[in-house]
Amino acid sequence: MPLFRRKPKTSPPPAAAHKERETGRTSPITMVKRIFQPPPAPENLENTHHETDYTHQFQTPARDDVFEFIVTVQLEWCAKGERSLSELSADIAAERDGTHNRVRAIARDASRKHSPFNASEAEREINEALQREFETIVHSCEDVEVTCTPSVHVVMSEEVRASRQELGHSLLKIEANAEAHKLQLKKWAELRDLWLVFLKEKSDDHAVRFAVELAEKPANIAGVMDLMRTERREDAERLLRIVDSVINAQQTANVYDLVVSSETVLRKTLEMMGLDVPAETVFESLADGFN
Repeated sequence: MPLFRRKPKTSPPPAAAHKERETGRTSPITMVKRIFQPPPAPENLENTHHETDYTHQFQTPARDDVFEFIVTVQLEWCAKGERSLSELSADIAAERDGTHNRVRAIARDASRKHSPFNASEAEREINEALQREFETIVHSCEDVEVTCTPSVHVVMSEEVRASRQELGHSLLKIEANAEAHKLQLKKWAELRDLWLVFLKEKSDDHAVRFAVELAEKPANIAGVMDLMRTERREDAERLLRIVDSVINAQQTANVYDLVVSSETVLRKTLEMMGLDVPAETVFESLADGFN
């Protein structure tokens, strides 16, 4: 009989021991993955998608249906629902043709009230009508809502524009002529005031007329001076004749002494007429001749 007996093995198998070690601790990499892993996406996520249509254009009749307006439409779309963005874009596309038809019908009713020359008023009324008609949602169901905000820009047709331009050129010429006449009248008024000042300042100077004539025709200086002397001599002779007749009349009325004593009056008269004042001996000789 052996003295030493081998103790039977009671430890678990290696595979089981490895499994216990894994369940007992977690690796750092696994912990990081758990922390930064995004949460699962919900099955129903609401999205919003916007689109803009810029290039839709059509013609609509003006008053009396003879001429037309050219209308350019801009459509602002918004689709909201629990769908993907591509599906929301498809929902907008499905409503596009029907919306265009509605806009054309509304524009036609409003534009027929206006003259083909009055595009601005037609544009204002069409936009007001569109705002009223599109206050509600274009399309709505359980999954999506589609809204549209239209606006229009209205211009005259090329035929009407050509006629309007011809009229506009005529109006511009009339306005330009009016402005030219206003400026001319203003300048005439300024010249009038300058001439008034000039004439008032120089009205007492008998040589003013000759100075102006020389300013206009400076080559005839000698002729102007001869004319000035001739006129002054004629004026002096005319004055002397008047004085002679006055003296004769006053001698008859026995007031000659009063007139001779008023020599200042005669001298002032000569000065006002621009004539040279005679010497005192002239009046004395006249007095001697009548005494």
